[in-house]
Amino acid sequence: MRAENSKSIADNLDALKERIQRAAESAGRSANEINLIAVSKFATAEKIVAAYQYGQRFFGESRIQECQEKIESLRQRIPDAKWILIGHLQSNKVGKAAEIFDQVQSVDSFKVASKLNEQVKQSNRVLEVLIEVNSSGEAQKYGVSFEEVTQLAEQIAGLDSIRLTGLMTIGPHTDNEAIIRRAFAKTREVFDSLAPFFGDSEVTGTKGQLSMGMSSDFELAIAEGTSEIRIGTTIFGPREYK
Repeated sequence: MRAENSKSIADNLDALKERIQRAAESAGRSANEINLIAVSKFATAEKIVAAYQYGQRFFGESRIQECQEKIESLRQRIPDAKWILIGHLQSNKVGKAAEIFDQVQSVDSFKVASKLNEQVKQSNRVLEVLIEVNSSGEAQKYGVSFEEVTQLAEQIAGLDSIRLTGLMTIGPHTDNEAIIRRAFAKTREVFDSLAPFFGDSEVTGTKGQLSMGMSSDFELAIAEGTSEIRIGTTIFGPREYK
């Protein structure tokens, strides 16, 4: 591994943690309340290893066909890493997702949840999932509406090999901070109302997961009560094309 890669990743993580600390303090919160998922979908294996060696344990991936080989190649090098699917899950990819990931954060239908349940039941384990909520109402985004989320939570609660641990959302695609904060605040409100449906996460070690906030808006998400942020380019830099 190139030394400059390791130093760059370490510096990026240090700078990010300082921003998380400041945002948490501004919101009257502790930075320890906020879990960090390093979105590694465009990162090379070496950059992921560098982040792991600097203490990062949670990694988010989006596309199964792109990450499967990478994850399998890293199993022995970073054995304590937890792999989390944050991208849209098609029903025909459920089998691979259940095999590869420790947690799936992008469940947006009972059909997908049921298929995951059947897959993991065969391996005699329980898979943690989050419901993806379309908090912006934008047509191009996946996720269930606020009106649909309670019914889906009730349905998933009846599955025996799935543990629902929280909600995930992607903020509105806008520079208007008031609009972003309203979407996050509404998601937090719904999250709180659904607390009885959420189990503790053994993957992240947290009591329920509210996953919202990315590189461009995580400070706003922290202000609105998120327990988890998903950060990619701020840690790993822009995608490297071959």
